[in-house]
Amino acid sequence: MTAATREGRRGKSLWRLSLATYCLSLFNFGAVYLCALSLGGTDGWTASQFAGLYGWVDMSTGLGNVYAWNFWQISQKAERMHGRARFDATTFRPKWESFARAFAGLTLMAWAVYAAGIGAATLWFLPDTLLLIVALFCLSGILARMSIAWPDIDIIHLHIRWLGKEFDLPPLSIATSFLQLWLTVAALPIVAAVSRDVLYRPEIAPSTAAGILCATVALVAFAGFMACWRGEAIRNVEQVVE
Repeated sequence: MTAATREGRRGKSLWRLSLATYCLSLFNFGAVYLCALSLGGTDGWTASQFAGLYGWVDMSTGLGNVYAWNFWQISQKAERMHGRARFDATTFRPKWESFARAFAGLTLMAWAVYAAGIGAATLWFLPDTLLLIVALFCLSGILARMSIAWPDIDIIHLHIRWLGKEFDLPPLSIATSFLQLWLTVAALPIVAAVSRDVLYRPEIAPSTAAGILCATVALVAFAGFMACWRGEAIRNVEQVVE
């Protein structure tokens, strides 16, 4: 098999995975919205407004996961790190299919834009989204450090036997899985706790309170990240000898 053939197959596999991620994100939105309706409605949020909120969270999560996924890889190796944080941030690789989740979120936001319109204040989505990306990256790093410190508690192994065959799945971090699950359903507690004014005025635009909350979460997450890693996340550190 030539290098060109292998590259072509990797490209097709990436496109298929990206398409599956995009469709799954939209399916998750539908499931979460139906769940919100079954729990008693969306407290005044219309379908398009709920889509805008969900899409913003999903877009921020997708963009954050482009590099935050490297911390998941560290979590999978936590048991071999003997409680010591050792990695080189310069070796971090992007996870391109995460852009598909971000694009799905952008698609939902486009629906909200079509329904509510835009204004000058809509531009505040740019810094607020950046703050959410920073917060997600730092939270992923904190959870990875927890995996390294307490692998016996956080890491689980799944052994599957099906159709006479046995499979060992990669190690799974409970904390990281919980974070991703919470981000998927985050729109549910948000619409129950705040009014739609936090995101619409009536055009789609984050309020000042939303911006302050994003900044606070990002600052706290960054402080926790630096406390956990003590700067190791931005320095080259020798590899663990196994």
